Amino acid sequence: MALRSLPLTVGSFADSKGQSGATPTITGISEPDAKITITVYPDGIGGEVYADKNGKWSYKFTKKLTPGSKSILVVATKPDGQAQVSKTFTVVGGGGTNWFGIILLIMILIAVGFGVYVYVKSNQ
Repeated sequence: MALRSLPLTVGSFADSKGQSGATPTITGISEPDAKITITVYPDGIGGEVYADKNGKWSYKFTKKLTPGSKSILVVATKPDGQAQVSKTFTVVGGGGTNWFGIILLIMILIAVGFGVYVYVKSNQ
């Protein structure tokens, strides 16, 4: 028995330049109750969701994608059918630098160093 082709659309999750953040939300439409499997290559990150009674589905990445060129594969499956869509995009950013944390760490190190200096000098 041959599998039938399921309907599957994947909404836009990248900007007009094909760029996305590190944790995009992927949305789309398929048949109601279809299992939707999302995988991003080369990161190998993804997951599964099920389409609701209207066929709508949404997947939010919980792990950050690394910056660079990516390919996403979305597959919809039901016992009697399957469909797949692939797209390419570029992840920009990737979390950035936590400057507040770095500055706080430097301030703590300076305070501890100054405290040790004062302690040593006062005990001489």
